[in-house]
Amino acid sequence: MGGCFTRLFILMTTDLNALILDTLPLTIAVVDSEGVITHVNETWRKFALENGRPPNSTDIGRNYLEIGLSLQSGADDDAKKLYEGIQDVLSSRIPMFRLEYPCHSPDMERWFSATVTRLHNGSTPAVVVAHADITERKRAELEVRKYKSIVESTDDAVISKSLQGIIES
Repeated sequence: MGGCFTRLFILMTTDLNALILDTLPLTIAVVDSEGVITHVNETWRKFALENGRPPNSTDIGRNYLEIGLSLQSGADDDAKKLYEGIQDVLSSRIPMFRLEYPCHSPDMERWFSATVTRLHNGSTPAVVVAHADITERKRAELEVRKYKSIVESTDDAVISKSLQGIIES
């Protein structure tokens, strides 16, 4: 009787974990030591479809590292860095890797942050690769940079006011 409850508990926990991962606004893939994608969340699948990729091109069973290698033949330095970061985490040279990169679509500019962390699941090396959309933050940084360059390049006085109308500088 105890074995049935244990199996039921494991099944419920697994379903809950998958449900939690599917609700996150991150695209997540688990990659094994050979580079093969073993798990993805629903956000990962939706992103692929929304960006015109065939449904199975980046899904379970595909080799994430081979996809990265195919990008290395081009001039995509960020793809090379991500590939190397995944390799470094898989081989335990580093515990975590993070990279911010542009990933523009034909109709919009956007940026992402990729985080690669080692998955501690016993003796089999694997990593979790999570991509977060950081477009809003990057746009704000670009705006700040633009206004900073305007202020630094002018010989005129620049006065700033608080929201209450008080001169601050």
